[in-house]
Amino acid sequence: MKKIFVILVVVIGFGIDAGAQVCKISGSNDNVEVMSCYIVGNQVVVNVSNDSNDIMANVTVSVTVKYSSANGTNCGTIEIPLNGKGLANAGKYTEIKIDIPVKNGYKPCEVTPKSITGTKCL
Repeated sequence: MKKIFVILVVVIGFGIDAGAQVCKISGSNDNVEVMSCYIVGNQVVVNVSNDSNDIMANVTVSVTVKYSSANGTNCGTIEIPLNGKGLANAGKYTEIKIDIPVKNGYKPCEVTPKSITGTKCL
């Protein structure tokens, strides 16, 4: 029984870690990480954090937006991938905004971050 519990904890821990969106800045021990991702109106707002004290990084974040019908049911009826770019300032949080395309009869209901990449990232 103990072995099953330990295996379950390890698998859950791996799943949580695998979901993190992190971009390691090459030549350093610093990272740019997606901290939050949410919908405001017809935009996705992605907050990234750069833990470097002196290295800025141009980053691209990829997200998937799900739409529901106009009455708000069946979230995920339509899914589209979107990308946004921004400069992750050293030692700061940066907001990257991505416009969501309008789909007649549908509204955005959910967003999921997929990846973060950058010109200085490994």
